[in-house]
Amino acid sequence: MKLAEALMARAEMNKDIEDLENRLMRVVKVQEGDEPAQDPVELLEASLQKKTEVRDLIVRINKTNARVIDDEGATINDLLAERKHQHRITQLMSTLLGRTLETGMRYMRTEIKYVVTVDIADIQARKDAAAAAYRELDKRLQALNWQVDLME
Repeated sequence: MKLAEALMARAEMNKDIEDLENRLMRVVKVQEGDEPAQDPVELLEASLQKKTEVRDLIVRINKTNARVIDDEGATINDLLAERKHQHRITQLMSTLLGRTLETGMRYMRTEIKYVVTVDIADIQARKDAAAAAYRELDKRLQALNWQVDLME
């Protein structure tokens, strides 16, 4: 199984767990005299089993991410950490830009006037650079995910 397939399987398993637990919560308590639509014990056991399967898959994914090294000498974990870093920078710069665009409505000259204290062009350039780095890292990760076999 390729790493990409394992990641898709993990996402699907997590959705299955969420569905099982939602169904369990609906039948764990019923009015006196009523029967639950599904057996809560079976739903609980199915959810616990699926959680164990996900855990085992995550262990294999993490081993793979830690051991596989790309052409530039970085592990998948290294690339994931750097991608997250670039994403956080992009978010910060976007938030800063948003704050600079907020207008303080002044109705009289005596009201407080707010001024921008950062270089908007610099913030925009940093945001663009971080977003580009994120996209490049994401492409590298996606390519690796389809090339690498999941480790045991």
